[in-house]
Amino acid sequence: MFPGALNIYDSSGVKHLDINHDNDYIHIHSYENTAFHFNNDIHIPTKYDNETGFINVASELKILKDMINSLSITEPEPESEPEPEPEPESEFINLLNSSTTFYKAYDFNGTSGYAIHGTNSTLYHPIYLNGNYSYPVNVSNGKTATSTGSPWELGFIVKIEGDGTIFRQGSNITSYARIRMYIENNKLKFHVGTNSNYLRWTSTQIFNGWNAIYVDYNGGSTGGGSSDLSKFYSRYRLKQVDLQSGVVSNISGTWAHSNYGYTGTISVPFVIGRNVNTNYGNFKISHLSINTLPLDSDLPDDIEINKYVLDPIAWKLTRSSWRQPGTVYDNVPLTNQNSHYANKLYLFGNTYTGGVDQISVVRNVWLPSDGQSPLSLAGMSSSSYIYDTTGDLYPIS
Repeated sequence: MFPGALNIYDSSGVKHLDINHDNDYIHIHSYENTAFHFNNDIHIPTKYDNETGFINVASELKILKDMINSLSITEPEPESEPEPEPEPESEFINLLNSSTTFYKAYDFNGTSGYAIHGTNSTLYHPIYLNGNYSYPVNVSNGKTATSTGSPWELGFIVKIEGDGTIFRQGSNITSYARIRMYIENNKLKFHVGTNSNYLRWTSTQIFNGWNAIYVDYNGGSTGGGSSDLSKFYSRYRLKQVDLQSGVVSNISGTWAHSNYGYTGTISVPFVIGRNVNTNYGNFKISHLSINTLPLDSDLPDDIEINKYVLDPIAWKLTRSSWRQPGTVYDNVPLTNQNSHYANKLYLFGNTYTGGVDQISVVRNVWLPSDGQSPLSLAGMSSSSYIYDTTGDLYPIS
């Protein structure tokens, strides 16, 4: 008889019958929704029975013969494993495949030393805010203000080593800032306003070690009535960029206020590493990028933020025009010198086109020859302040 089990398929690979046998019977099972389906399995005796004989053997064999003759008795080809879907290539870059290198950093040690962009003209300060403007209360979600706004963005790579000011702007160096980012009790904080009228955000997570941090402002009003507090809080987005994967995520935190926010001017200077008196920053910083955002435009998405923070040199090549600082004038072309005032990149101790930063000054990469854009260094007069990041920022692990 059959040399074991036999499966019968038609030419398209559809299975119709299973046939197997034991010492006494041939067993035939058919499948539903096939041309030869029968309600009950067929069992054909293969031995003579003294009592019953070969009951219906001839008719059963004829059924089997007809079935087999009408089908292609071929074993279907084994199903091949589907080819695995290729992993989609990530649109995020990480620190290791960035075309901007951060092999050096400046060490702000928490006790002395800071960098200041002290030029008085608001033309040179991307995050200048004119308190005389009537900034809009209503700004569409995910957009910048449509008129009279002064939107901006800022990003940096920093190694946090203790409490203190990271950056600030507004009022002079001996007075409290109007906008400030700082570390307090290992939490990241962001303050807009005075000591009595302000918005203040505090992270829920602890910050230490190397971090890539981003903040932007959509250009809307930041103070007024109590009914608009949630709108004032939404003016700013605070995000971090994973140095290893490049993934961008929101930094969780909570907002607080005093007297429903601040509506005044955020003037000059811009300072890194100090607030007032002895409130110095305790961190190492490898770069800081700061620039205006255009009016009535989409806020940067995660892909742009990723490149802006981790590869600022390549990022700038994707932009063609800027909003002039201190104004609502958009579309300053890249070839116009004012575009470099709107867009600043400071690589602390790292090389750039045109030379290497010196101990006394950190130049704007986009216009190194410009005398209005550099950060002047105070209390940082020796090479001991230049820190080699290749031992801990590179490789990231």
